[in-house]
Amino acid sequence: MNALIQRFQPVLMGDPFEPLLALKQDNSVSEFITQFERFTGVIKGLNEQYLMKIFSNGLWEEIRAELKLYKTTNLSEIMSEAHAIEGKI
Repeated sequence: MNALIQRFQPVLMGDPFEPLLALKQDNSVSEFITQFERFTGVIKGLNEQYLMKIFSNGLWEEIRAELKLYKTTNLSEIMSEAHAIEGKI
C-alpha cells in the first residue's frame, strides 16, 4: 500500500503546495503536464488564474517567455500553447 501512495499520491505525505510550487520542467511539456496534474489533483478549490501562473512558472525559460506573447484565458489553453511552443524550439 505504501508503494502505491508513494507512486501516485506523494503529496498526501505532507504539504500539497510545496511540491507543486517547486515543480520545474525537466523533460517534455507532456511530462511536465502529467506531473503538474498529479500534484494539483489533490488540491481542491484553487483559482484557475493562480494555477496558470504556477504552471507557466515551472516551464523552461524559453517556453515561458514565448507564452507571454499569447492571450491564454484558461489552463487548458496555456498547456496547449506550451506544447506548440515546445515544437518550435
